[in-house]
Amino acid sequence: MNAPQIVGLDGKPMQTRSRVSMLAGGGNAPYDAADVTDPHLAAWMPSLGSPDTDLNAYRDRIVARVRDLVRNDGWASAGITRILDNAVGANFRPVAKPDYRALAHVSGNKAFDADWATEFGRALDAHWRAWAQDLGRYCDVQRALTMPQVFRLAYRHKLIDGDARALGDAQTRKRRFDHDAVRAEVARLASSCEARDVAVPLARRAVAG
Repeated sequence: MNAPQIVGLDGKPMQTRSRVSMLAGGGNAPYDAADVTDPHLAAWMPSLGSPDTDLNAYRDRIVARVRDLVRNDGWASAGITRILDNAVGANFRPVAKPDYRALAHVSGNKAFDADWATEFGRALDAHWRAWAQDLGRYCDVQRALTMPQVFRLAYRHKLIDGDARALGDAQTRKRRFDHDAVRAEVARLASSCEARDVAVPLARRAVAG
């Protein structure tokens, strides 16, 4: 009984090709990605540089286009909103479940047990709520957002701008800022609103100049 064969369009058995030849086309490179004879890759010769060198010169244009797309295209805006809803949601809180067994083993203190872990978790959750969702919003230097809202805004900047930055204050407060808006000449005036050094609004209708 003859072994089964694969035939071509002409009805003749196809010749067996080596594994290397199949993976790398003509066999002139060990990887298809490095092939220079393939018609799809022959004219593709991008420059090789560091990530900063490749991005920095075009970063502003890329971010401006992404912002315009998210602002004016419903699909792009909905995609960002969906990711934010899934990652942060309406609330964001830690789930305190300390590994009491590891703490007891490392410290030699047998007081680290399941009861202690439960009490610690409840206390931490209470302190988190008091700090992150305080009506005065003292977790935010500008006193405008709760901590879950700060996380949501920061992640939105990460998705759209490619990065998110914040400053830590000595009084356990966070200040999220957009580095595109950092200008020395308008340090105290923004959108007709005068602010203190930490950006807490002081007065409205303040006009630059």
